[in-house]
Order: sequence, then structure tokens, then C-alpha cells
Amino acid sequence: MKIFNYKIIGMHCTGCAMNIELSIEEVPGVKKVEVDYASARMKVEAESSVSEKEILAAIQKAGYQAKVEPATPYC
Repeated sequence: MKIFNYKIIGMHCTGCAMNIELSIEEVPGVKKVEVDYASARMKVEAESSVSEKEILAAIQKAGYQAKVEPATPYC
């Protein structure tokens, strides 16, 4: 399992967040997507076969840009 974290650029409303979630959920191997409109951040949990390139392509397909953020370590 992989965890990807992103800062989303270009979100203007909760509808934007939902649009991004739906786009990411279409990527084969994605298990969970959480988009927080207020902080403009997204967390994606996916199978190890999913690449960062696939996630970024889905974000761009939805009409947004993203910056990769380092994963937060769990305690």
C-alpha cells in the first residue's frame, strides 16, 4: 500500500473537491481518496502498483494542478 499527499492548486469550492475525488477514484488500484477543500490538500491510498504519475495525470485531467507533499509519518 502507498500513500500519496498533495497540495491542490485551483480548487475554488467543495464541488471542485468532489470533482477531483471522482477523477482519482477512476485510477485502477486507488483504494481511498480524501480531499480537504479548506486546506487544499489531498491524501490518496493506493496499491503499490499505482504510480505518482498516474495520480498527477488524473488531477490534471480533472482540470487542476498539484504539488507533491512529503508523507506524514505515523506514530
